[in-house]
Amino acid sequence: MKNVAIIEDEQNIAEMLSYMLSKNSFIPNVYHSAEEYFMAKKFDTASAYIVDLNLPGINGINIIKFIRSHDKISPIFIISGTLSDKVVTEGLDAGADDYVMKPFNPNVLLMKLENASRKVRKLREESLNDGLKIIDESHTVVKDGTFILLTGREYLIVKKLFEAKSNCVSREALIDNFPGEDVTVRTIDTHICSARKKLKRAQISIRTIRGVGYAMVS
Repeated sequence: MKNVAIIEDEQNIAEMLSYMLSKNSFIPNVYHSAEEYFMAKKFDTASAYIVDLNLPGINGINIIKFIRSHDKISPIFIISGTLSDKVVTEGLDAGADDYVMKPFNPNVLLMKLENASRKVRKLREESLNDGLKIIDESHTVVKDGTFILLTGREYLIVKKLFEAKSNCVSREALIDNFPGEDVTVRTIDTHICSARKKLKRAQISIRTIRGVGYAMVS
């Protein structure tokens, strides 16, 4: 884990965090608001996140929810000067992994980041050269060390195809994955198209069985 996204509006704290991380083999990327982070469009490039809850504009809870919807595995750390039990609970429920209250000891946060780094690195190393695996917790497909992060719907479709072991799965069976949701054949085809492009990086293909459905080939 090297790249760390810092979403913090206080200039002095952002600079301190950036300096500390850069001196300890991390690559900090500083954003002074959630909007600035959105504009950067680097939603899948960070390996850890440090988020201030009291941001101008879109608040920290909402940016944590957004990050977690796109990245199920990387650690998110809350920093704030007003961490009541209610706020902590809201932050953790939104998807954060830990929190540090301002003013904080930089070495404590660094230790938390380094511990998280080791855990993420171990997960990645365990997945190297280990064939094709799917990870429910992170909506991720892993093949020989290549990690592919999918959306929730993409993942459920790909998981169904994976479990079919190269056999064809009908569109109707894929629709059954989403009871109560407004999912149509066209919706399935759209998600298949998107997942297919992502899986190509890991040399995994999804074949179209004309008039029937789809099958995964890895």
